Amino acid sequence: MAYRLQDLEPFLKEPEPYKCKTCPYCNGTRDPTVKYPKLPPFEWYASIGNPRFVMAPMVDQSELPFRMMGRKYGTTLCYTPMLNSRVFAMDPEYRKHNYSTCAEDRPLVVQFCGNEADVVLAAARVVEGDCDAVDINLGCPQGIAKKGFYGSYLMERWDVVHTILHTLSVELKVPVIAKMRVFDSEELTLRYARMIRDAGAHLIAVHGRTREMKGQQTGVADLALVARVKQEITDRPVLSNGNIECYDDAVANLKTTGCDGVMAAEGMLWDPRIFANPERPIKTGRRFTADKPTRLDAIAAAREYMEFAKRYPTPFANVKSHVFKIVHHSLEVVPEFRAHMGRIPGTKPMTEMLAKVLDDLEAADRERGPDGPYEKRKRDREGAIATAAAVAAASGDAASPTGSRPAAPACTKDGDADDVGGHPETPVPGDAEQPARPQPEAA
Repeated sequence: MAYRLQDLEPFLKEPEPYKCKTCPYCNGTRDPTVKYPKLPPFEWYASIGNPRFVMAPMVDQSELPFRMMGRKYGTTLCYTPMLNSRVFAMDPEYRKHNYSTCAEDRPLVVQFCGNEADVVLAAARVVEGDCDAVDINLGCPQGIAKKGFYGSYLMERWDVVHTILHTLSVELKVPVIAKMRVFDSEELTLRYARMIRDAGAHLIAVHGRTREMKGQQTGVADLALVARVKQEITDRPVLSNGNIECYDDAVANLKTTGCDGVMAAEGMLWDPRIFANPERPIKTGRRFTADKPTRLDAIAAAREYMEFAKRYPTPFANVKSHVFKIVHHSLEVVPEFRAHMGRIPGTKPMTEMLAKVLDDLEAADRERGPDGPYEKRKRDREGAIATAAAVAAASGDAASPTGSRPAAPACTKDGDADDVGGHPETPVPGDAEQPARPQPEAA
C-alpha cells in the first residue's frame, strides 16, 4: 500500500454518498443551495463542444500562445498551467505574470492548487467570467506539492477535497471539475472517484498513475483502471490521461478506456500539433530519433510557436523552454547549438536572438545532419564542457576551467501531466505563507 491507510480509514467507514462533518455545506453552517444553477454534466459538456482532445495543465507550459497553437492543430479543450490559489487571490503581479487569456481561448479550464476551500473560491471568482470550468489539482506528485499540502498529497484527506469541491459547486458561476490520480487499489480508486463526483465535480480527469509514479519511476499509466473509473462514473464526463506520445496513442486510449476525451501533456510538448495527426510527428527524444524531414518540420513548428508568442505575449523563459523541446532532435544532430541556445538569457525577451539560432540550426542540420534517423548516443559530460568552452572562447567570453554545460530549460517527466513544467523542487510562490497542515507521507 503506497498510501497511509490509517489516514484513510475514518473516511472509508463513512457511508456513501460521503458527507463531510467539517464541510459547512454538509453540517448546516452554510446554505447548501447552489447559488448559480448549471447545466447537468453531459449537457454542459455538449455546450462546450464535447471535446475529445485535451491539452493538459502543465506548469509554465500550457500558457496562452501554446494553447492557441494547440487549438489550431486539433486541440478542442485547454487547461491553463496550475495556479497557486492563495497567491493568485492575493497578488495582482502573480496573476499578471502567470495567467492570460483571450476571446478565442475557449473552451478553457483554469486549474488551481490549494487546500483551503474559501481561498480556492476567492481565486476562482477572479476567473469565473473568463473560463468554462475551474479545475482542482488533485494529482501533482512532486515534493513541492507535499510541502504545500496540495495535489496528490490530499488523497488521504477526503474531508479537504470534498469541502473544496462542495464549496465551489455551490458558490461558483461555472462548474468545478477535478483531476485525480489513481490509488494502487481498484476499490480505493473507485470510491475516491465516487466521492469526487458526489462532492459536485462536473467532470473527472483520471491520470492512470499513482503518486509514486514520477521521475525515474514514472512507468506506464494503468488505462484498464482508468476504464474502470469510466464504467463506474456514468453520469458525467471522464477524461483519460497517460501514455500519449502520438495521435495513434490518443485514438487507442479513447478506445481502450471508453472515456469522453483524452488528455496529452508530454507528447504535446514534443509536438503541439499532435492532435492533428501530422504527417511527420515529432516523437519524444527520450525513446525515438527522427529523420531530416521530421527534424526540419520540428524547426518550422518551433518558429510557428514563436509567432503565436509574439501575438500572445508570455514570459520569454516559457518560449525558450518550448523551443528547446520541439527542436530537440536537431540539437542531437548538431549538439553545439544546444550551448548556443542555452546561453540565451531566459529572463528578458531575446526573440530575435533565438530566431537567429533557429535559422543557423536549420542550416547546419540541412548541411551536416543525416538524411535518415540519427544514432542516439550517450551524453559525454567532458565533451559537453569542451563544447561549451569552445563556444564561449569563440565569442570572446572567459570559460571556467571546470566549466559546466549551459543550463537547459526546465524539462518534464515522461508522460506525466502533473509533472510537466518547472523544476519539481521549485517552490510555488506563497507556499511558505500557507498555514501549517498535517502532511501525509507515502508509505
